[in-house]
Amino acid sequence: MARTARARRYAQAIFQIASERNELDRWLDDLAFISQALRAPDFMEMLQARRLPIDEKVRLANVALLPTTPMARNLVFLLAQKRQVGIIDDVLDAYRELYNEARGIAEVEVSTAIALNDAELDQVRTGLAAATGKQIILRSNVAPELLGGILVRIGDRIIDGSIRQRLALMRQTLAGVS
Repeated sequence: MARTARARRYAQAIFQIASERNELDRWLDDLAFISQALRAPDFMEMLQARRLPIDEKVRLANVALLPTTPMARNLVFLLAQKRQVGIIDDVLDAYRELYNEARGIAEVEVSTAIALNDAELDQVRTGLAAATGKQIILRSNVAPELLGGILVRIGDRIIDGSIRQRLALMRQTLAGVS
């Protein structure tokens, strides 16, 4: 089974439990904390060590993951037993998608040729919120290769209003005319 499909299954199960217990926010925080904790190479190695007894792994992980709920720690123990701890970032991403959908949130990436100021970012956020009917979490970056204009990514949808795109369309049109 593909890694992302497995992660999606875990995320869906977690989301269902979190929904039933009204703990959607708590699980998002816990998964983010676990993801960050597992970036420490020593912690990841300890969880994956074959020679370390499981009760010692549990003891050490309980200390490292103390800020999380017991159920979140149990998820880590389950993933460690199945040697699947490495999928936690994919689980977090899949859970975040479910969370955002349930909360009416859209994560949007905006690329422009030059940095936008706060007022311009607010204007983009407001326009996208009106167009999507969702609360917008905006990430912006500078991509000089766009030459000008804006490139917006909302999930798997791309709105390309860049000068680069307009020039490419003009080039195609001119090539078709001659």
